[in-house]
Amino acid sequence: MARYRYFDVNVGVRVVFVHSSLLFGAIGRATLVSDPGAVVEFSDPGVVQGIRTLGPRLGDALSMHYLDSGRAINGRIADIYFAADRCTVEVDFAALAPISELRHLLVTAPQTTRYILNADTDDSPTADIVGRRIYYFLELLEGARSLSNLVSVESSGSYTEPPILRQLRVESPIQLVVDVGPWVTAIIGTLAITGGVLAAAKGVTSIRGQWHEGTGKKLDNQDRLELRRRREAIEAAEAASSDDVVSLLREAAPESELPRTDIENAVVRDLLPHVHHLSSIGVVEIRIEVIDAPKLNDASDGPAELTS
Repeated sequence: MARYRYFDVNVGVRVVFVHSSLLFGAIGRATLVSDPGAVVEFSDPGVVQGIRTLGPRLGDALSMHYLDSGRAINGRIADIYFAADRCTVEVDFAALAPISELRHLLVTAPQTTRYILNADTDDSPTADIVGRRIYYFLELLEGARSLSNLVSVESSGSYTEPPILRQLRVESPIQLVVDVGPWVTAIIGTLAITGGVLAAAKGVTSIRGQWHEGTGKKLDNQDRLELRRRREAIEAAEAASSDDVVSLLREAAPESELPRTDIENAVVRDLLPHVHHLSSIGVVEIRIEVIDAPKLNDASDGPAELTS
């Protein structure tokens, strides 16, 4: 949840609470929204008393309806707080819900992109390994999307919606065809390809494998020196990749006032862990093939220029 930013809004909503076999509809206002959730405030005394009487608990199901757009989203109560004259409810949505129409954002035209996960251990991949590779790549994809929106929403009012999976091939090598904004592809390419983090991380994985697998042999001094050298190589690759991502986003959105440290923290928190997980389960390369790129006039100029 930490990778998604919540934005201030003032949008009328109707929330239908479900508790045991009882339903209660309440009109309120969403004051904070993000793709995975929202914060809703109820201030009408009768509504607040009705919610209190119903006694909803954490984890209870609900349905939230935006009054202006008519969009309905199912979710659950993540937190609920009663004050003297109001009730505040934090909602976790059952699925990501784009915020573009709520904040009147310009949706970035997606490009259809094929991602190919090449691995060095694909002779007989188990279902477990295949599933984990897909999972961690999709987490990497979503982390890159959250970072692109962190920069673009406030700087240019453009927004990248959740990716749409068009095709998935699980036999070696795994291939995913996805409709996603150009900023996302550019970030992944910069991180996993240009920066060399995958290659550097694989070196540490192989050294540690000699220690943990086989006969349980302990690392000798030479192995320890090699492991330290390769860890230093990872740190250097991570730093270079982070610098490259910052430069990429600064060039794409020169008007952005987002501090450099915020971008670097997002890279460390939301992107690099998934690159390391992919490396630990054999992925040595992520090939990127843009199948259908948007025209420059299909979206805001900033994101479209990143397709190069």
